[in-house]
Amino acid sequence: MKNITQRMTFVISIIGSLLFNTQVFAQQVFTITGQLGANKQGKIFLQYKNNSRNYFDSSAVTNGKFAFQGEIIDPQYATLMLNPPHNAEEAKRGFDSHDIFLEAGKITVKSDSTLKAASVDGGPGQKELNKYFVNITPILNRYQVVRVKLSELRESKESPEYKQYETEYKDINLKVRAMDSTYAAQNRDSYFGFFLWSKYFRKPDDNTLADLNRFSKRIRETQSAKLVANKVETAKRLAPGKPAPDFTLADSSGKQVALSSFKGKNVMLLFWFSNFMGFDQFAFNIGRINRRLHDKNFIMVSVYYNYDKRQHGTEDWKQVISSEFINTVNLEDAEGINGAKLSPTAKAYGILPSGVLPLGLLIGPDGNIIENRINLFDAQVALSLEKKLK
Repeated sequence: MKNITQRMTFVISIIGSLLFNTQVFAQQVFTITGQLGANKQGKIFLQYKNNSRNYFDSSAVTNGKFAFQGEIIDPQYATLMLNPPHNAEEAKRGFDSHDIFLEAGKITVKSDSTLKAASVDGGPGQKELNKYFVNITPILNRYQVVRVKLSELRESKESPEYKQYETEYKDINLKVRAMDSTYAAQNRDSYFGFFLWSKYFRKPDDNTLADLNRFSKRIRETQSAKLVANKVETAKRLAPGKPAPDFTLADSSGKQVALSSFKGKNVMLLFWFSNFMGFDQFAFNIGRINRRLHDKNFIMVSVYYNYDKRQHGTEDWKQVISSEFINTVNLEDAEGINGAKLSPTAKAYGILPSGVLPLGLLIGPDGNIIENRINLFDAQVALSLEKKLK
């Protein structure tokens, strides 16, 4: 199955954790026309990222025919999925999909049978992707076999056979990363090369910035590249020892509350939204933190975002905090990441429409940052924070 996202466990979310650049970038139109086998019916989905947001578009498939039209700022990696599974059990059996490189202009997808078997014609990035698949598909095919074997042997993780496949799994990941790194280094004026570079996690430091600056001016001026550069600046601004940016937001009663009003206390600053996978564990840990630290010159300040654009976001927020966020100063910046521009608070802390929340920071009594990325899902998070209090 030609689907890097599904078949390799890469961490490609670096762009999703970047600070949004408020500069206006021009949108460019793309069209996708497809013809699969005439017996193909149902729905096809297009998943991609644009303007720091995840998009999941759909089109009807009638006698194998389908079409999409949309807009993007930069060329982007994307995935087409035909009648995707509804749950994890169905997903284990696999489904018909194909990765493409989304660029302005016309993209055609042709097959006499499945989406997986389709040929794709598009812009320069798609042509590069087609060549890339020639080299990497045999590796990905083996990777899929190894994944299945590891799943079958998951009850005997100490067995020699499991360890053998585990080693091979790691070796394949390292091999693919080396191939991608070499391609990116040799193609510094390529959107596809930049994608291969950006899909791996990198520390937001000067080394990452120096590597980014090795790409051509054309690539560096894309929104995606500017976001990487801005992330480095954000990391410097929010580094331990730096003053926490102040803001003023309304609490659940409408009262305006400033972060700086808690100077003199240890403050856990929590940016969050509701209804994400793992929320129950997250909420349990928040309660555990409050119970353990409430008498240690400590206060928790939470800032809520209507991340999934619920129609009744504020009402939902008030309901959640009444049961889960007791003994917490609860503030709301609900639409701070949903407009054309980020709110001042979201911008100051690098909160994006995707890939960042929930986010926790620990601020000392002097107003300076102690910890800039608390592991909110760690069962020992309360104990860890207690050791850092001042």
